[in-house]
Amino acid sequence: MKLSIFLLSLLLVFKFSFAETVDQLIELALKNNPQLKKIEKELKVLESKVHVADRLPNPSFSLSFSDRGKITVRQYLPWYDKLKINKQIEEKNYEAQIYAYKLEKNKIVRQIKENAYYVWLYREKIKTLNGLENLLKDIMNRTRDEDRLKILLSNIILEKINYHSNLNKKIQELKTVVNSEFSDVDIDLNENKDFSIDEAISKVEAASPLIKNLENKLERDRLSYKLSREIYYPDVTLSIDYKAKEDIKNAFSMGVGLNVYLPFWRTISQEQSVLAQKLFVISQQEQKLELLVNLKYILSINYEDYLSAKERLRILKDFSINYENSLKKAINEYAQNVSNFQNFYVIFNEYKNYKMSILEQVLNVYL
Repeated sequence: MKLSIFLLSLLLVFKFSFAETVDQLIELALKNNPQLKKIEKELKVLESKVHVADRLPNPSFSLSFSDRGKITVRQYLPWYDKLKINKQIEEKNYEAQIYAYKLEKNKIVRQIKENAYYVWLYREKIKTLNGLENLLKDIMNRTRDEDRLKILLSNIILEKINYHSNLNKKIQELKTVVNSEFSDVDIDLNENKDFSIDEAISKVEAASPLIKNLENKLERDRLSYKLSREIYYPDVTLSIDYKAKEDIKNAFSMGVGLNVYLPFWRTISQEQSVLAQKLFVISQQEQKLELLVNLKYILSINYEDYLSAKERLRILKDFSINYENSLKKAINEYAQNVSNFQNFYVIFNEYKNYKMSILEQVLNVYL
């Protein structure tokens, strides 16, 4: 019984965590990330603003009192076209924020994948160094050149410490982005990743959150420009007056009034405001075109890097057997005193650099 209570208390106090896949980490991040939660709250407010704009025709009375017992009730009657444009502006604000939300999600996914790829790289490099460490220990048993081999071994161990440190940093970065604890992450990279430049450009043009966000902002600014030109539409106010009188026979009087405000021209400041809004719309249009050009350029550069990394990886793998045979030969000749330590050291480092280069090229294919 005491044991059961103790185990239950452990469950309540400690949050146990388990190894996660990259997809599971992405799912956790999209659920827990504070920046996404902030945007979600902003979306709710913007959605409410759309509904508020829709309810503007409802009565909104104002009361004024005078010292002679006069009460005036006024109701502003909004011009329908202005009301409609105001609602459309709020809708575009909401839609723009939806794409800002999607863009933030994409950034988080990218951060998680990039950090996860580096976790994979550092783990694989540590595995490679472990193999080389065991190899050096085996050579020590076959030769008397223990001091120089131990120096070489110490360099391997120091390099491992550095990679362990980098590995832990990347895992901490992952935990920060995900905003949740996990004990480990399972990462499996295959080297057959495909990347089509035409497909990527097509997706960017059709559905990029960055482009869509800018398009909605541009449409909102066009509507704002249109609204700024609505100065010539009249403003109408309906009023009802109730006035108390001292005459008993005529205790009060009521009157109905209709006030129409109709400007004949814009003021200088109004004209400047309209022109500034027009200039801003033109600027936003050019910004969209510039953004598309820049995104295509970035995709093209990334595609060239991808092709280059795949080709380097293919060439490195083609010479795999040569590096393996060269190392075996150097070890045998060194162990049999046919060759000196310097020759073995050069070939050993070439082999180590070769193994590390393969891992880095696999990473470059994914990045």
